[in-house]
Amino acid sequence: MSEPIGVGDLVMVVRGHSCVMERLGGVPYRVKHIAPQRNGGWHCSRCGTWDIAPEELVGAGFEGVHVAGNGIPLGWLKKIPPLSELDDVKRDVEITA
Repeated sequence: MSEPIGVGDLVMVVRGHSCVMERLGGVPYRVKHIAPQRNGGWHCSRCGTWDIAPEELVGAGFEGVHVAGNGIPLGWLKKIPPLSELDDVKRDVEITA
């Protein structure tokens, strides 16, 4: 099982609020810090929806993108493993010429 998302991890948004998915879905970002929710839950600055995923920590301060409010709930993010971890995966597929 992989480690939980932490500071410095490369992640991408894979689920969540429709406004976030339209804007940030599938694009990789590096997490600068992890923060608790503010004011009872996540708030969408685009459509005004409040109180989404109030119990989750958020990944915030993404490099290369401005995320208004207090970040994105960690449950909406998928960690992209470092290339060094991918080299450790056993490959059972035989490549033929």
